[in-house]
This record gives sequence, structure tokens and C-alpha cells, in this order.
Amino acid sequence: MTESIVSATPGSAQAEGEVRPDDAANKNSGRGRRRVSPPKAADAAAKPRSSKVMSHRTKPAAGGTTRSGKNKGARAGRQDSKKATILDMLHRPKGATLSEIMKTTKWQAHSVRGFISGNLAKKMELTISSARREDGERVYQITK
Repeated sequence: MTESIVSATPGSAQAEGEVRPDDAANKNSGRGRRRVSPPKAADAAAKPRSSKVMSHRTKPAAGGTTRSGKNKGARAGRQDSKKATILDMLHRPKGATLSEIMKTTKWQAHSVRGFISGNLAKKMELTISSARREDGERVYQITK
């Protein structure tokens, strides 16, 4: 395998494939440079590509199952977890305000919003409604 060093600065006096002996011994000589290996045609041809490539962003089947085959709705979690506490708060008829969730979980506002968006809405596929009250407070609620 042959490796060449490509300089990070264009127009340098050193040729692309040339390595000076004093650079090879110097520990800091690799800063600002990256090693580039030529592509191996034999390796690419030897590995057959799978016709079924799944992305991690692929939506699960209509039944709502995960990769492990378990139903997403079956994930109850621990009763004393912050997730369970937030779910209980959001199931209330009036929902829960952002400040209530922040006070209960001791999280910052961006963490609460990220949890609601990523964990509840995307991973658990729950429908979360968000509304602003007359007093300006943001209220979140799980809608059916």
C-alpha cells in the first residue's frame, strides 16, 4: 500500500507525494496534513453490495415496530423516570406548560423542547400539540 501526504496549503513548494526525512521524524509534522490512500479497485470488486440497504432514518413498518421487533407502544418504561413523569403531565386535560416541565425535571428549556420533539414526537410517534396561552406561556399536550 502506498500512501501520499497532501499538503493542507495549496501552492506549497513540496511535491504531493514527497516526504522529507526530517518531517518523518518530527511528531508535529502531520499537523495540517492528511494521509490519502489510493482507492483499492480489488477490494471494491470483491465485496458484493446488498440490494437491501436500510438507512437509520428509514421509517418503521406501518405496525410501528422497531428494529428489535417490539411494538413502540409497548414501551412503558419505568414509572419513576422523567420520561414517565413528562408523559403523565402531557396526558392531563390541560396539558403542561414549559415552565412546569422545566421545574419538575430540572431541565433547561431547550432540553425540554428537544425531548418533546425528538423522543416523544419522532421516536414514540406521539402527536404533541403546542399552543401559547393568553399570558404568553407555552402549553404542550398529547393529542389523540
